[in-house]
Amino acid sequence: LPQAEQHYLKAVQVDPKNIEGHMNFGVFNTHVMKLEQAKHSFEQVLRIDGSSFRALFMLGSVYMELREYYPALANILYALRMDPEHLESRILLAEIYRRIGRYDTAATELIQLVETHPEMMSGWVRLAIIYVETNRHEEAIPMFEYVIEQGIQDPQVFEICAVLHEERGDLERARELYQQTLLLYPEHPHATSGLERLNNQPDMGAALLGS
Repeated sequence: LPQAEQHYLKAVQVDPKNIEGHMNFGVFNTHVMKLEQAKHSFEQVLRIDGSSFRALFMLGSVYMELREYYPALANILYALRMDPEHLESRILLAEIYRRIGRYDTAATELIQLVETHPEMMSGWVRLAIIYVETNRHEEAIPMFEYVIEQGIQDPQVFEICAVLHEERGDLERARELYQQTLLLYPEHPHATSGLERLNNQPDMGAALLGS
């Protein structure tokens, strides 16, 4: 075993009721994507202390990564009863609702979040993605443009926004966004093909002049 893993494992073997040891071991296994082991560690914490907010949140996160959405939902809802304003839990709750197809509920959660915390760029992005997935493209575009204006550096945001502008016929803005995507991620396949597609569009002005 790696040295760090040995350290965390030894801590809980020496004292099986060592809450901090189980938490640390769970967080370590989460980071290295040993999710079943992480789940076991957080469950151990909750057996010792059922009111551990951190263990509930981490267990909910792990369940979501494992695509076990209903246990994830139960843990996050319980955590939010303890701390209704915990922003990461609220973001995670909306994502769980999105994953299980409850788009309206997810959107409502995110709208409430960004109304009180407009600085939460991840809330705006997730809400915009839900609008894209539910064919509310005209509502999604201003949200993507807002987070871009605020300085977000996420190639996915630029690329999705570019596609939406291309769909609505704003080819110049689409081109700008594809180019910005490629500045962040030069090998981005969709942005590369999108830019090539736009560059191969006929020049309508020249065509009209030549007719």
